[in-house]
Amino acid sequence: MASTVAIIQSDTNFGNQLSQTLRDDGHTVLPVARTLEEAYKNFSIYDADICVIDGNLPEDTVMRLSDMFTLMNVPHVINYNDDLLLRRLHASRALSSSRIGSQISKVEPPMTQAISLAVWELHVSLQVSRPIEALSPALSYI
Repeated sequence: MASTVAIIQSDTNFGNQLSQTLRDDGHTVLPVARTLEEAYKNFSIYDADICVIDGNLPEDTVMRLSDMFTLMNVPHVINYNDDLLLRRLHASRALSSSRIGSQISKVEPPMTQAISLAVWELHVSLQVSRPIEALSPALSYI
């Protein structure tokens, strides 16, 4: 079972490429939001397990989105060109600019593949944190 992924990406072509890559990997991908307003609208309609944020958006927009997803307990990836920032914060922790619970990874192109791997890493960490019964209905047959 894959995750539902939200993408907030200002570059239409890259957003479409990333969306297709994640779909090819088996994830459900919400409509790509290109602005803060579109992201808010999507989240008023849809639920997401994981989010990918374009780090090239204005910094205050990136931080608003990151803080919103943190409060919603939604892990997310921030794509800063050659760096990916994975945030696994929980709302019970204080929000801070020190990015506690974050991991920065330097990546090589193609960026869509690197983000896809980061999404899978977050997907796996979500599955591990859920009760074992939710992981696989097949376990009930054992």
